[in-house]
Amino acid sequence: MGDKGLPDRELLAPGAAAQRKGTSVILDIFRRADKNDDGKLSLEEFQAFFSDGTLNEEELEKLFHTIDSDNTNNVDTKELCDYFADHMGDYEDVLASLEMLNLSILKAMDYTKRVYESGSNVDQFVTRFLLKETANQTQSLLSSVESAVDAIDEQTNPARHYPSKDGHGLSDTWYDNPVPSYPPTAWMVPREQGKSFQTGSPDAKAEGLEGQINRLAKLIGKLEDKVRASISLRGAVLPSQGQFRDIAPVLGEG
Repeated sequence: MGDKGLPDRELLAPGAAAQRKGTSVILDIFRRADKNDDGKLSLEEFQAFFSDGTLNEEELEKLFHTIDSDNTNNVDTKELCDYFADHMGDYEDVLASLEMLNLSILKAMDYTKRVYESGSNVDQFVTRFLLKETANQTQSLLSSVESAVDAIDEQTNPARHYPSKDGHGLSDTWYDNPVPSYPPTAWMVPREQGKSFQTGSPDAKAEGLEGQINRLAKLIGKLEDKVRASISLRGAVLPSQGQFRDIAPVLGEG
């Protein structure tokens, strides 16, 4: 599974991260932060990617050296995963669920392909309905997490940006990275002309659903980092249950 020059043995290195759930999301974060694909994060790459306005450059540098447990002035996959694994809290189950959701969606997309290739009109109708409902439920969760992230952003740092030492703002940070674009699923077309269902909708739903899941994973990771960073380096107090009470009903909407 090692891409971007990362050997499988490094991704599967023993330690806390190898035994914890949800670390595949952290590995994805590492790959996006590793701009030169050398299998390790320099301080510059770390600061550029994780800068979101909550921590200044000095605080990010301190965090970098905390994660760099072997003092090599680079952060590897094991160090990043070990650090996040020790700070996941309740997000461990959330990220693990996202891993399973991604796998389930891939299986569902394969099933949808088979139905649209050889299923009856009724089979296609039911499958399309379930696909749209899955997308709606995912969007509901996504909206809830977005609201939580926005609320924390407003409390911590409305600017969400800080200037670098040379006076220019660091760009291409992790929260600015767009959701990867997914090519249209060309197989999602009617078997015959004149079918009663719309030809473009399943394409858009399948593509949008995968994007929503990835966006949801990034937002949850961002929310976790916001809370952790505030606690570890600023001594802020976690929001009380009452402050998040308004979010809970939204998460339950379907």
